[in-house]
Amino acid sequence: MLERKIRQFLVHSFLYYQLDESIIGDHEYDMLVTEIQDLIKNQDDYIYKSIIENSLGAEGSGFSIRKYPQEIISTSLHLLYQQKYKQTKTFEMFLKSYGYSFDK
Repeated sequence: MLERKIRQFLVHSFLYYQLDESIIGDHEYDMLVTEIQDLIKNQDDYIYKSIIENSLGAEGSGFSIRKYPQEIISTSLHLLYQQKYKQTKTFEMFLKSYGYSFDK
C-alpha cells in the first residue's frame, strides 16, 4: 500500500509541478501527502526513499523534486492523456505538445 501511495504522490507531483496539469484536487493531494507521512514514520526502507525524504519534509509537496524516475514520467503522461486528451488528439501529438516523443 505504501509503494502505491508513493507512486501516486510522485505521479501527481510530476503532473502539477512539471507539466502544470492536475487530475486530482488539492484536498485529495494533501490527504495523500498526509497519509504517506504517517505511513513512513515506522518504515526504514521504501520505494524512492531519497526523493520522498527530500520532498515530504516541512513543505509536504513535490515542488522540490527536480528529477523524476522514468517510470513516474511515463505513468504520468499516460494517465494525463487518458484522463484529458484521448478524445482530442493522438498520443504522439500529445507527447509532442509536452516536448516528449517515443520511438516506434
